[in-house]
Amino acid sequence: MKQLNHMWYGLTLAFFLTLSVTGNTFTQENRLPGTRQYSEVQKGDYQIGLLAPLRYRISTTMEMQTHPILDFVIPNARLVWIHNTTRDRRIQTTHGFTYPTPLLRMISRKGTGGILPDDPTIPTIPAMVSLYNEIRVIQSSIPTLEYYFSAGLGLAGTFGTLDSRTTIDLPVVFPRMGVFYNGYNLNLGTGISWALSGKWVLKSDTKILLLPGYTEQFFWEHQGQVFWEFDKSWYMMFGYLLTYGNYPFGSQYHLLPLFDVGYQW
Repeated sequence: MKQLNHMWYGLTLAFFLTLSVTGNTFTQENRLPGTRQYSEVQKGDYQIGLLAPLRYRISTTMEMQTHPILDFVIPNARLVWIHNTTRDRRIQTTHGFTYPTPLLRMISRKGTGGILPDDPTIPTIPAMVSLYNEIRVIQSSIPTLEYYFSAGLGLAGTFGTLDSRTTIDLPVVFPRMGVFYNGYNLNLGTGISWALSGKWVLKSDTKILLLPGYTEQFFWEHQGQVFWEFDKSWYMMFGYLLTYGNYPFGSQYHLLPLFDVGYQW
């Protein structure tokens, strides 16, 4: 029973941190979920999903994103800014921050809800914040197909001692939390978004995450997603996430299912 409890809380934690730590894993920025392209989205439009963040279109070139429920335990926000738009290409930058300290302190305890070790020799989780910046070049060779190349840099600061024994050795979570132990991380990505019809969009992307100088420094992620816009305002996503990485216990692959339901207005 104890092992099941730890598994359950581990999966819950993976869900929370995956959504918010140095960027969102489950959405791409080159085409909005559903079938609408950026050029069709107007100032003041909103979109939200079970997994996807709340997205608000500030202007024709800017979008703000956050996970409102997670903000209570992991304050987070991202600004997506579109630059140099031409007929078939645009350059886009993303700038975000995450403050995971409240959640990490909540799970540093014994018994139910405890994930991190409650050891008197381990200092209290310090206040820490990560900043993330990415540049993405998006190309549209034909109206229904977009592909992109991206590069990103994450920086982190801790205001106190962060003990190495507090790492969370879970797929997706470990490389994103690694920025706090390493001080910075790098990532490279590429992907496509293909509108199959008026209601279906296929997405696929690959990302490499690097923690230079860290013992576990290489991680690779690939995801495939299918979006179905079954109503003017509603869409459904299903797919998979395949990961490979170097963990403290060795190198492993993991395959995770993806599912989401979203609303746009």
